[in-house]
Amino acid sequence: DLSNQACLLALARGKPGAIRVGGGENYDKLYRAVIAANKALDKYKYHLAGGAAGTVSPMGWTFQGGLAGTMGARRYGMGVDQVLQVEMVLPNGYHVKFGPTEWEDASAEGFLVPRTKVVSGVCRSNPDELDEEKWIWGVCPEDFAIEFGDLWFAVNGGGGGTWGVVTSVSLQLHDYLPYNFFRFRSWAEECPPLRPLYLEFVTKYLMAPSLLNVTNERSLACSTASNEWNLHCYGEEDVMQAWTNFLELERSNSTVPTEAVACLELRHSSDASSDDPIMSYPEMMSMDGNSNSRFPGKVVDGPPPFLLSSPPGFAFVLVQQAWIDESEENIDIFLKNMNVPSPAPIFYNAYGVATASLSDQANSLPQSLRGAATMANFMDTHDFNVLTNFWSDLFPKMYDISDKTKFPAVYTSNHAGPFLFGPRKDDWTKPCPIEWTLEEREEKCIPGQEAIYGTEVLSRLEAIKVAVDPGFMFNCHGCIGNNLDVAKAPEVPPVQPSAGDQPSGASLVSTYAAATFASVTVTVLHSFLTLS
Repeated sequence: DLSNQACLLALARGKPGAIRVGGGENYDKLYRAVIAANKALDKYKYHLAGGAAGTVSPMGWTFQGGLAGTMGARRYGMGVDQVLQVEMVLPNGYHVKFGPTEWEDASAEGFLVPRTKVVSGVCRSNPDELDEEKWIWGVCPEDFAIEFGDLWFAVNGGGGGTWGVVTSVSLQLHDYLPYNFFRFRSWAEECPPLRPLYLEFVTKYLMAPSLLNVTNERSLACSTASNEWNLHCYGEEDVMQAWTNFLELERSNSTVPTEAVACLELRHSSDASSDDPIMSYPEMMSMDGNSNSRFPGKVVDGPPPFLLSSPPGFAFVLVQQAWIDESEENIDIFLKNMNVPSPAPIFYNAYGVATASLSDQANSLPQSLRGAATMANFMDTHDFNVLTNFWSDLFPKMYDISDKTKFPAVYTSNHAGPFLFGPRKDDWTKPCPIEWTLEEREEKCIPGQEAIYGTEVLSRLEAIKVAVDPGFMFNCHGCIGNNLDVAKAPEVPPVQPSAGDQPSGASLVSTYAAATFASVTVTVLHSFLTLS
């Protein structure tokens, strides 16, 4: 019945525990559950890698990939790398749970977690039962006809809104490491002129630490989320020492005021000797006085919610670490492009060695996402020259575009606009013209999904979509399969009542989901599975 599958997988990955969260919960409740568990112990033991906003769902965040820029992604991996087990209701009406049950060591290939070999799943045979303790899990019927390995691949990276209703997910916990929060004092009169220097420092500390005499390990301790002003670090780091040394070197070549070092400050720390020790990012975001007067004690969003979504054609580009590593000139090119006006956060540093080496090799995150140094905003729709420069100059240097049948995954889905396109189909070095109509773009430009997943991964995801949801019951804008012809006018067979007037098919989904939400979200969120 897979009752101990999540535990065994967490142990195989060397993790101290796991937590199960209901489909209707958010990170505020999840983080506060972890905080409560830690405070109940003699010392802090657990860390959860998750999103920056308390109102965000762990489901949508995780299954799109998940960037834990405030919670140590460069050390702990992507959102999908935290998943141990998934429970969901499929379009065919079956309530299933599934996860890896066989794995093998992959350290010889440079991976830090086992490679998933087999994904197994079970089906619930008593869907009318509302009491979770009485649920019966067993072998799925012969006509089930869905491969759980494919479903694991699709859900973990292919988005959570198109495969079914996710009712719960089990996530791994990490060993707790000390937390330090650094911020650039952009509001201080003497600091804004130093912004280009600080941007250069952050870029080198996170993407090319050897240029600052910083080790990879000390670099991977830190990350940023959505803007370049803050650094969130877990474990040993060299931020202040590297910043001081960096400024001293700059003074030999230019006029840098001696007080410039104070523009970067250690604002919060878990060090008991500090004035106000803060043990983690969620604790910082839930403390009094942190723009949290309306919701005291809860983990607020950082930044606050926006009324509008990202611009229609906006996307973050995956800047490849291999390109950064080629030369210091490429770092200079990157910095030059980042020091231009932008309507959105400039770059998001939640990538690094861990995001590449912590994959179970059975998920659908593209390799170019795993191998990114950062995601950056080159897609400034307010300036067509920026778009033109990226596709004509930077794109061919960052990516191998020799095979014209396989477009690479160049965008990340995080914060992507609702009407996103890649370059022109007939010339990948030219942007999709902004003056074209939507119909012309759909015909003549690389679709946004293909630019996010790449041709090969998208093809497999679309094939799985047809197998899992042939009637396209779940057909959401921008989701996998949304642009397939069958999705535009799906023929869904009529739903017939089953014996005893119990719902089946589409209506059965809502019954299963309602029962599971009622059971899982109230009681399970705070239940920890201690493994050591």
